[in-house]
Amino acid sequence: MLLRTAYQPDETLHSFIFRVCMVNGVEQYADLTDNKGHWRFNLKLSEQIRQYFMSYSDRDILTLGQNSGLIRKNTNTFGNPLEYMLVIKKLYSIKGDYNNISGSHPVNFCIDCIRDSLRVNGYGFFKAAWMRKWTNFCDIHNKPLTFCPAIPARYSHEVIKQILRGEYPQGSFSELYRSQILEETPPLNYVMINEVNSSEYKKADYIHLAICLKNAIRNFINHTSKCSLHIFYLLDFYRERGKWRPYRNIYNIEEYEVAVMIKALFNERNRLFLDFWHENAKATTLYGGIFEYKEVSETLYIYKGTDKCGTCSSLNCPVKAPKSEP
Repeated sequence: MLLRTAYQPDETLHSFIFRVCMVNGVEQYADLTDNKGHWRFNLKLSEQIRQYFMSYSDRDILTLGQNSGLIRKNTNTFGNPLEYMLVIKKLYSIKGDYNNISGSHPVNFCIDCIRDSLRVNGYGFFKAAWMRKWTNFCDIHNKPLTFCPAIPARYSHEVIKQILRGEYPQGSFSELYRSQILEETPPLNYVMINEVNSSEYKKADYIHLAICLKNAIRNFINHTSKCSLHIFYLLDFYRERGKWRPYRNIYNIEEYEVAVMIKALFNERNRLFLDFWHENAKATTLYGGIFEYKEVSETLYIYKGTDKCGTCSSLNCPVKAPKSEP
């Protein structure tokens, strides 16, 4: 009989996989740590333990994966808004296909948080806040986080068990200063529009556009004199800030430049552009759930409607993507 383990809203995927294996008596932890004993970002459930995670929904794994920093939005305005689902698909894959996510993160923790959870929940777990870069402080207990020393992977699992029991591992240490969490600024090709809700995965403020709509907007800018004049000034403004390469011709603008223009036209409520947008931009819902197809969805804006998709030659358009299977 398989035991279904509950998870905490702020628990990491690494922590949850580790606890599920412990609860079911399986000494196989899906290569959660690397050769230094750090949490690995390149995760894959082995065939031995995959069965223990089949009862969880896409939303469950999304939440845990986001807590671990594995689930991130595609930062390309003209990219696939459901690209992050590939991480979950590869996590469950039994075909040897690993997530192409490099890097690792030290195993750090607040022993008081672990002990609080042991008293309240009966078990300890690793929190999402401890997986953030540039932070080594627990705001709940007002103390530095504790770091585990670099140790071989074959010993790291025993150290993690010791931490989850509320014990300090030998050789652990704490930093004596507090570093502030640095908020990452979105790159220039990420359009943020508060008026448009582009996602049902609690990620408002972002919109994604299909290639057909991008090309239509580019043509609109090129052939609308007042709009083109406005864009000339816009280009000069960004060039002065050092954000743009030397500008030659409006017809040679690149994809990220189009994204910046769209953002500016939205923010300035440009009447000509908004009229074009409301007439030609049509929202379509993309579904990407693996276990429940419609459980995970994102909004993609396309040109006029899906009735023209049959004549589109784009091979990478998310509208044409097949259903995902675990």
